[in-house]
Amino acid sequence: MKLKWIVNGAILILIFIPTGIVGYSGNLPPINTEIPACDSGISFLDACDSAIMVDEGVTIPAAAASLMSADINIEWGSNDVWVGIVSAEYADQCIDSGNGYLVCDTENLEFKAGGPDADGTLTWSMEGGDLRAVVGNSLGGEKETVNVEITYNVKLTPLLAYGIGIFGIVSILLGIRAD
Repeated sequence: MKLKWIVNGAILILIFIPTGIVGYSGNLPPINTEIPACDSGISFLDACDSAIMVDEGVTIPAAAASLMSADINIEWGSNDVWVGIVSAEYADQCIDSGNGYLVCDTENLEFKAGGPDADGTLTWSMEGGDLRAVVGNSLGGEKETVNVEITYNVKLTPLLAYGIGIFGIVSILLGIRAD
């Protein structure tokens, strides 16, 4: 009997299977931010049809997205303000504000999650690619302060979690059968 095979198999089963199937959940510290009104007060000049895109995006490797499953929930408690996730390719169609963000025409964006119809909450299942966050204010929305709360749950994909479990069982069996 090879004890190290048994111990390694048990570690794989006891650590990777529960964390892979149940996952890890948490929340980020709340963000309290002020959202300006979309109406500028000047006739024919408002930002209600524009979205603000962050200048820096997040790249999620396709390999990571295929090995892990992540569900992200963002709540901001206001129906006048909206948040969305878009592909970074839309940054080329936006105007650089010079303040670390881009101003985009909302109608030109295709949202992966959220957007003007989000109603105070966004739920997104992570996928690979180069992504950016955008925010906006609904037509007639007034200046307000919102509290943004972000929660997440990350776990291994079922195929990988079960694969590690099978490998752990095989290691234990090999350890028991080895003489």
